[in-house]
Amino acid sequence: MLDHWDDEEIVARAMGALRDIFGADIPDPIFTHVTRWRDDPLALGSYSYLPIGSSSDNMRALGEPVGGHLLFAGEATAPLVYATVHGALVSGLREARRIVGDAAALPGVEWPADDG
Repeated sequence: MLDHWDDEEIVARAMGALRDIFGADIPDPIFTHVTRWRDDPLALGSYSYLPIGSSSDNMRALGEPVGGHLLFAGEATAPLVYATVHGALVSGLREARRIVGDAAALPGVEWPADDG
């Protein structure tokens, strides 16, 4: 579905969701960039992999918060299930848990086991 939206609509919907969650005072971004990996003739999609010499510790490091406010999710930050949609979901739930601080704050969400 997102594939058929233009960049402005994607950003507007993302900002709408953030404002629904965190309140209307969230400012508009200064800059945005929408990737379209599926349409890239050299990538035709994308997922992470561990090159020689790297380890799951590198993936854990990618998922660490910066300054207590900037959080990262994505399958590349989920060492036990990287390169999968499930990894993206698990990492998103991990960051949601960091934001709310308590699993009970999101009733009905079944939290995955810590993959760190």
